[in-house]
Amino acid sequence: MNRIVIVCAGPIKNYKKIRKYIKENDYFIFCDGGLFHQKSLKVAPDMIIGDFDSYNKNPTLLQKKYKNCKIITLPKEKDDTDSIYASKKAVEFKPTEVILLGAVGNRFDHSMANISILINLFNNGIDCKLIDDFSIMQIVGKKEVKISKEYSFFSLINICGTCEGIDIKDAMYPLNNGTINYDYQYGISNQVLKGKEYSTVSVKNGCGLLIMDF
Repeated sequence: MNRIVIVCAGPIKNYKKIRKYIKENDYFIFCDGGLFHQKSLKVAPDMIIGDFDSYNKNPTLLQKKYKNCKIITLPKEKDDTDSIYASKKAVEFKPTEVILLGAVGNRFDHSMANISILINLFNNGIDCKLIDDFSIMQIVGKKEVKISKEYSFFSLINICGTCEGIDIKDAMYPLNNGTINYDYQYGISNQVLKGKEYSTVSVKNGCGLLIMDF
């Protein structure tokens, strides 16, 4: 399986923009309240996961509506959020990439938990991007990541231990073999250098959260 798209219950305002990042052969996992986005995203779920405290639909009725869809009903009292459980299911499919939609919203705790999914999948060797109305987020490691000039700003934030051996090239604020500690975030609001098509970022040790703003 090439790509899995996990749709969470967070807000999505610009569906037209988000749909640009969806591909025809993507496998879609909808998490509970994420089903509210299904019609506007114009895609059918391949799997639905949740305790259904948000969408509030009877799983039996959902099965009748989505006949070819696998539905997994979770208990309301559990360690995993619906989104985290969905990410674990995604790992079982061994995809080349996972996309998270509707994963950032009004609940900061849920948003942070969903960002941790990026780290977990990165550690499992799976590329993962979190896309919202304002930006694209992903984890950066040793593999160099290109950042197109189409983005207005980009930031590199340390969210795990210490990021060492950071190289940022062809940017307004370049960095050579730098270090960012989690208690001092100075990699905010960078830009692709004027006249360049893209900047590049890599982290030799640790993992940095790259945020590319539209």
